[in-house]
Amino acid sequence: MGQSIYSFTELVYQNSNGVEALRLNNEALSKGYSSHDAKQWNWVGLQSRYLALIMSPANDLARNTVWQADTPQEPPEEKASAPFNTSLSFTLPIADNDRTGLQVYQWNVFGGGKSYQALTAQTPNLGELLFSGLWNWLRELTLAIMHVLYFIQQLVGSWGVSIILLAMLVRLALHPIAKNSILAQKKFESIQAKIQPELLEIRKNYKGGEQSERILQLYESHKVSPLAGLKPLLIVLIQVPVFVSLFHLLGQTFELRDASFLWIKTLAEPDQLFELGVDLPLFGAYFNLLPVLMSLTTLLSTRLNPISLPDGKSSLRHRLTTVVMGLSFFLLFYSFPSGMVLYWTVANVLQVVHQKLSKAG
Repeated sequence: MGQSIYSFTELVYQNSNGVEALRLNNEALSKGYSSHDAKQWNWVGLQSRYLALIMSPANDLARNTVWQADTPQEPPEEKASAPFNTSLSFTLPIADNDRTGLQVYQWNVFGGGKSYQALTAQTPNLGELLFSGLWNWLRELTLAIMHVLYFIQQLVGSWGVSIILLAMLVRLALHPIAKNSILAQKKFESIQAKIQPELLEIRKNYKGGEQSERILQLYESHKVSPLAGLKPLLIVLIQVPVFVSLFHLLGQTFELRDASFLWIKTLAEPDQLFELGVDLPLFGAYFNLLPVLMSLTTLLSTRLNPISLPDGKSSLRHRLTTVVMGLSFFLLFYSFPSGMVLYWTVANVLQVVHQKLSKAG
């Protein structure tokens, strides 16, 4: 699971449409991909999660070069590993009518880690290589958060502490929305408790469309919507773009490869608290503590802030959904980089603290 998400080798090039990345592991690309397919390309290369090798033509002869990306023909049982052996070959257009003349092919070559500083220092600028698969506005958000993270790291000197402080900053930025959401929830719960006897009476005496109409009239008379109890979900929805940005940022930041924190050897991989002694499907050969803590804090946060349904009941279905959600988060995040799981765990802890303080207030 972790390998399929975080380990890859793919063709990458830039043309008039921007940066395109292709993994040559499907039937449509079984015969490879060439410069003829890419049309007017500016540079081409191969990239993995953290590294890239980019060739950029620096003169006219190099620009007329034809390139071809291919994967080896592997047996069916080894087909999944074929993209990791992607090759990129170049055909030089040597002129037959000028055998004695000197033909010079000039290239700018970048090979190394995909750090923002290294990529933007190249000629041409290779900064577009970072987060190229995101929508433009989401990529800009990711780059903005990246600069904040870099700035914090320069101040504190620790990537782990920087991720924790970033979670706190994001929480502070979202605090006004979260505060209004919790206040709206409290107001709705108060009205819900007040009209509960009338709701029960309506359900007892009316059926079908008339019942629904009278319930809506009851809520309208108290100037509240039956869906007002769902307002706490607003804070979750607003965090989705931030979470997607952090997913890509903390999953691809080159500097995290060598960043350790507490018992975590590298924030670019699962935290691997201890070895299990057996290689389990989905879980691998190590026990990862952070996904457990993240799932527990997710469940606690949801439990402290249950969604009030229109009938005023905390349904068994909702509780089961919460448990399934917590288990799903655990399975999903188990093989994720510890830097990402650390952020989300801290965000959950801050959410729980905020809920506790709000209820106490």
